Amino acid sequence: MSDLYPATPVNIVESIPLPMTIAPISYSQEAIYTAVGDGVLIDATAAPVKSFALQVGGVDNVPAAWAVSLLGSLDGSKFTILLTHTRDNGDGGTVFTGPLDSPCRYFKVNVAVLTLAPATQMKINILGM
Repeated sequence: MSDLYPATPVNIVESIPLPMTIAPISYSQEAIYTAVGDGVLIDATAAPVKSFALQVGGVDNVPAAWAVSLLGSLDGSKFTILLTHTRDNGDGGTVFTGPLDSPCRYFKVNVAVLTLAPATQMKINILGM
C-alpha cells in the first residue's frame, strides 16, 4: 500500500455540522433602448443562475409595439429564448421563468421589434438568480 493511504480505515468519532449560509447570487441590468438589437451580454460563469424575470415598459408613454426576448446560453455563443415580452404582457409588466429552472452561464436581452411612438424610449429590466 502507498504511504498516502492508511492500512486500516480511520473511524470518525464525531461529525459536527457547520452552519453554512450562502447569500443568493443575482445579476440585474436596466437599460434604455431606442432601436432593435442585442443588449449587453451578462457573464454569470462565476455563479450561474437559473431563474429569470424580464420587465419592459415605455418611457413617457406606451410604445406602439415591441417584442423583447431574454436569451440564455451555456457557452456564450449559442442562445435560446428563455422569456418573451410583448405588448400583450402590458406596459411595465413582468414575465418570469416560473417553476422551470433554466440554468445559464450567459444571458442577454434581444429587442426584435420596437415601434416607439408615442413613447420616446423603452426601458428593460432583467434579473437572474
